[in-house]
Amino acid sequence: MAPPGGGNNGAEPRLVAGLRITPSGLVVDMGGKGAAGIDLRLPSSWAGYSWLQRDGSNGGYDLTLDFGRPAASPEGNAEHYWNAALMPSPEHLEDHGSVFKDGERVLPVGAYAMRLSNHAGLDRNLEDPDDPAASAEDDVNHYLSYAAYGHMEFRYSLGGNDVIPTQRTFPFHVGYDAFKDEEGMKTTDVADAEKIAKGKFKGRTLASQVSFPPTGILGNFPRFTGAYYLRLRGDIELTATISGTAGSNKISGKITDLESWDEKGFWEDYARITGDLDLQETAIGASGSFAGVVGTSSLTEFAEGGYKGNFYGPPASLEAAGIWYLQDGVVANTGAADNLSIVGSFGAALVRDDGVWGVAKRGGG
Repeated sequence: MAPPGGGNNGAEPRLVAGLRITPSGLVVDMGGKGAAGIDLRLPSSWAGYSWLQRDGSNGGYDLTLDFGRPAASPEGNAEHYWNAALMPSPEHLEDHGSVFKDGERVLPVGAYAMRLSNHAGLDRNLEDPDDPAASAEDDVNHYLSYAAYGHMEFRYSLGGNDVIPTQRTFPFHVGYDAFKDEEGMKTTDVADAEKIAKGKFKGRTLASQVSFPPTGILGNFPRFTGAYYLRLRGDIELTATISGTAGSNKISGKITDLESWDEKGFWEDYARITGDLDLQETAIGASGSFAGVVGTSSLTEFAEGGYKGNFYGPPASLEAAGIWYLQDGVVANTGAADNLSIVGSFGAALVRDDGVWGVAKRGGG
């Protein structure tokens, strides 16, 4: 994310990223010509409050990040989790040793936190408050087979230098595309037996609430510490029609039961949104992509919102994944409580005729 009027000369950032699952773990490739961020800055352009040009003429490069195998979620979520430091290159140390060293100790440029999940939801079924072990035996978790969703953050670690300390947060979704805007592969080309009329999709969402307090010359960038940074999670339900008629192919939905992670170590109801979030109806394109509005008329903290995504997998076991956001409920721009935003990702699976969605695993597994 770039500050308004700042990064990449005020236009959309040219940062692109992709991920690969390898036998040794997760690998993320990221960068792009003119991509902004101190983690993407060449040693020759490290000093100075200048922004990187969109054409890449004054620095910027690509990174391959080998995260390895995941750890358990620090919040108890059904997700894969990585937290890894980005160390300076030999060239950074040679050209800017005073920035990257504390005595002989080498300091990291920053750190990445990565979350990746294919969890679609949990049915607890019968619950006995006096016997939690027995209660877990009939729990059923549901998982996506063809899509995944997640969240990546970059936090800078250095202080006392004259480089704009940009931080970054972005949700993402990946998977095996169900459709393509080519002959015989479009959403309008589905066979009669595979058409979906107001099909229900159930799933989960991961998100973060961040603030963008003003910082003068340094611009606005998300803060990942303090009272206004919160990790969120919730349920999502989508309704979609995919048929031979383009005008009928629509999707809508809602996000419900949002929770926030308390610093004491438990999930609680998210205080800023007490009802459902309305994902307003929008068209599904020939390639299976969609982009719509998140309704904010009932919200006081957020003035606008949106969602977008894609369909993945075969029509008989269709899955949907995407991202969503809310932003700018207070426009005074005078402190940390102003300019709150939420960015999240989601994944959901088609509820089949037998009532099951995704891959079901019993016993809480």
